[in-house]
Amino acid sequence: MKVGTPLCNANCYSATLSKWQTQTFVILNWTLLKAQEYKNILRDLGLSGNESEVYELLLKSGTMTANQVSKKTGISPAPTLTMC
Repeated sequence: MKVGTPLCNANCYSATLSKWQTQTFVILNWTLLKAQEYKNILRDLGLSGNESEVYELLLKSGTMTANQVSKKTGISPAPTLTMC
């Protein structure tokens, strides 16, 4: 799944999100995605394979917040996601 890929076929819209909003969106929706899809999203946002796995574990465990991850990774601001 790539940034900008619709999550469903109907009633989808595009939104430009801040770094924090993007991370929050990904975190809140990781339970809806297969593990590999989640890692792919993190990679699309600019993380390497190892980084995506580390941050996935930190976020799932609650060790880091979305805002902290955004600051640490320096992910480019305002990626566009297509959401339902």
